[in-house]
Amino acid sequence: MKESDDLESTQTKSTNEANEMNETEELLESQILNTENFSQALSDLENKLKLEQEKSTDYWNRLLQKEAELQNFAKRSRLELEQAKKFGPDNLAKDLISVVDSLEQGIETAPKSDEAQPVLEGLILVQKSLLDTLAKYEVKQINPLDEAFNPDWHEAIATQPSADKAPNTILIVIQKGYSLHGRLVRPARVIVSSAAAAE
Repeated sequence: MKESDDLESTQTKSTNEANEMNETEELLESQILNTENFSQALSDLENKLKLEQEKSTDYWNRLLQKEAELQNFAKRSRLELEQAKKFGPDNLAKDLISVVDSLEQGIETAPKSDEAQPVLEGLILVQKSLLDTLAKYEVKQINPLDEAFNPDWHEAIATQPSADKAPNTILIVIQKGYSLHGRLVRPARVIVSSAAAAE
């Protein structure tokens, strides 16, 4: 009976060892599968992280671009506002210049009698006041008498031979010109000298 007990004990041991080996194999297979799953999960996470980093970089670049556009828009708006403040009165200046011209013509054609003297003095004062007001806003009168002709600032309406003036010298100012902040509003209309005809 001892043999049968030994045999039974050996069989039980064998069975236990086989069971343990099966459990160990299953555990190893499970760990291998877990390792493969872990590697796959890690690879998936790395890919997702890379995609999110690319998105983040793209969003950051877009943000920087929008910020630059906003700054450029602010600069452009500021410049346009400065230009509008500086040259906005351009049409008003043109209208007031025509008033100055009318006053000037009235002063030139006014009778020179004693009775008209107070009216003439009043016109001169109004004209001076208007020119001073225009000057406050950088509207400057261009009166180029005896200066060299400059086509950027003067409009020649005729030439006239002159023995005592150099050619291209302004002999007569028909209508004064005006500038606003250094930009031409209206050119001075002038008669320019030409070389005197040889006798």
